[in-house]
Amino acid sequence: MGICNYISFMQFVLGMRIHGMNPKLCIRNLELEKVPVRVYQHRASSSVLRRGALFFHGDSGLTEVDQDLSSATLIEEKRVKSKPYNLFTNYFSPLFCPWKERESGCKDGVELSVLSTSKNICFSDAYDHVCQYLARESEAVVASVEYGLAPEHKPPAQYEDCLTAAIHFMRNPEDYGVDPTRIIIAGDSAGAYLAATTTQTLTSRPDLPKLRAQVLMYPFVQGLDFNLPSYQQYCRVPMLSREQVVFFALQWLNGDLSLFKPVLEGAHIPPEIRLKYRKWLSPDNIPKEFKVKDYKPHFPTEYRKDIYEQIRVLFDLVASPLLAEDAIVCQLPETFIMTCEYDVLRDDGLLYKKRLEDSGVPVTWYHGENAFHGIINLFDNGMLTFPAGKRGLENIVNFLRGL
Repeated sequence: MGICNYISFMQFVLGMRIHGMNPKLCIRNLELEKVPVRVYQHRASSSVLRRGALFFHGDSGLTEVDQDLSSATLIEEKRVKSKPYNLFTNYFSPLFCPWKERESGCKDGVELSVLSTSKNICFSDAYDHVCQYLARESEAVVASVEYGLAPEHKPPAQYEDCLTAAIHFMRNPEDYGVDPTRIIIAGDSAGAYLAATTTQTLTSRPDLPKLRAQVLMYPFVQGLDFNLPSYQQYCRVPMLSREQVVFFALQWLNGDLSLFKPVLEGAHIPPEIRLKYRKWLSPDNIPKEFKVKDYKPHFPTEYRKDIYEQIRVLFDLVASPLLAEDAIVCQLPETFIMTCEYDVLRDDGLLYKKRLEDSGVPVTWYHGENAFHGIINLFDNGMLTFPAGKRGLENIVNFLRGL
């Protein structure tokens, strides 16, 4: 409509509703090995140790930019330290907030975080209502990790922060009243990618408790093929478009935005790598019912080695967990995967689901037929509440309560 830009609109939408604190929960801002974490614990005592869930929020945090995605040209870059822009989605653009401890409000004397009513909210504030719901309804202790944002923290800093926090939590579960045999790694969008990579790493750590499960909500799991059926069918559907995925991925890598169109068309994939990973990354692995409309097999443009060399990190297992070797995948814990129909990342979730199932990993799959990317953040957002978000969270809670 031309009233304001899209980013400002979404900041308004998600900042218009301030979620209060649930009186049944004690919420603390802590640091685990210098990584900020917000911990949600039940005030009521329990006769048994509770489940523990590490939650990695979506949006790895890129500096806000104005972009013309149709021409893939950067019109103006605004490197404002206090305004990071998200990585894989722009369904909200939370602003940086200082990590502060607030006035105590817990009966046991533990310091309680008071949520800011300022417009300058941090990621933990933006996801606070989600984490409160998960902790309250699943009766779990939830630890939301505030990992470092790009580009100030260059990759793989985000993965390293999540791994560091997870290791500390798993080594000291008694500090949080958590059963070491019931620890879960969870995340949404880019956070689901971080959850998948962190879980893969932790499976090879005999010095740590074995993870009970992982929960992946509309995950990004590969940076090779941006022409899967869902990328074609929903290329311009809010809240995440096909072009935005590539654009933000290049920004996250601090790469050359002139690579946008060649990467979009697959010119960055060497023929031998395409052949090697075809068994895992093929539209043939997508169920037929998801390829009925608006899909045509894509034939990549000619391979360009110069582009591959600049962004070869996308082929690293830490960047694309779908490409992990069978020896790693077969060790992964029970998994919950949520996909949304109107989401370019739908097929990433479907491919990872099949990969896990083929390796003997138990998978619980929930598909939101009327849902879009980022839906869980809008399960309780006043006038902009979507029932599909609540249904997704209810399925996650049911899964957690069964562990």
